[in-house]
Amino acid sequence: MFYVYESCLGNLYTSTEELDYEDLRCNRCGDSDRFLEEFETEHEAEKYISSFK
Repeated sequence: MFYVYESCLGNLYTSTEELDYEDLRCNRCGDSDRFLEEFETEHEAEKYISSFK
């Protein structure tokens, strides 16, 4: 599985593991990243991310 997240700075990134709240918390601003979507393949995740550009 591929998980897509949006960082508190606005960029998107993927992870092959589902991240918990502590992993998503930003040490600089105290905000947290946000889970957006889950995909079966890396290609699907990349296609989703490219739709934001």
